Amino acid sequence: MRYAEKMLALEDEILVQVTGKEEPFGLLSVRAPQTIGTYFLPEVIEVFNKRFPKISLDISSCAFHDLQRELKSGITDVGRFFTISTLVMIALRLSGGFLFDKINKVKVLLFFMALLVPCFILFGHIHSDRMLALMAVAYGLCIGVILPLLNATLFEVSPPHLRGLNTNLALFMMDAGFFLSPYAGGLFLGAGYSISMLFSLCAGFLVLSLVFLAALGRGREPRPAELATEANP
Repeated sequence: MRYAEKMLALEDEILVQVTGKEEPFGLLSVRAPQTIGTYFLPEVIEVFNKRFPKISLDISSCAFHDLQRELKSGITDVGRFFTISTLVMIALRLSGGFLFDKINKVKVLLFFMALLVPCFILFGHIHSDRMLALMAVAYGLCIGVILPLLNATLFEVSPPHLRGLNTNLALFMMDAGFFLSPYAGGLFLGAGYSISMLFSLCAGFLVLSLVFLAALGRGREPRPAELATEANP
């Protein structure tokens, strides 16, 4: 307990020196292994809240070895990843979206999905903010190409009377994935597996999807003449 009080006193001194304010405020993010968070943090939080009542704590648990890796990595803002990747996707849609109807969709999908596999594997080994930014660009580029082409390909290869149904089912499955994947990932990490293993598992599922897509590519890529016949029966 006395060590926690010494750390808080030192932090208090630093904050006063940096901000020039006697009563710091804001949000402080804290990550700690579950055991430490359960048995040691409550006392520290009690002292902290009394000393800094205007500071809110955002506490999350993690595996001990992952915390060590994060501390050594020098990554300071994971949220920047989503900002960069989203901007890349928007820029790609605005600048190159008109080309999506002029390319072989299955072949381009195979290429960018294959490119996404090493991206997922590398996600578990990011060690700096610069690498995080580069991975965000690569991820945004891949997803920015994959999602619209995947939807278009599904629409084109579906029989006309099933296109609406297949499109809605695809959207439903995507929404279900967004909802359920955090729970599945949490259970995976809660079982003691590392984040690197989680990303490797995702890469494995992506390889499986590549196999199915390659099988689809052996079918048929809708030809302009066929599409024109369907449009003008």
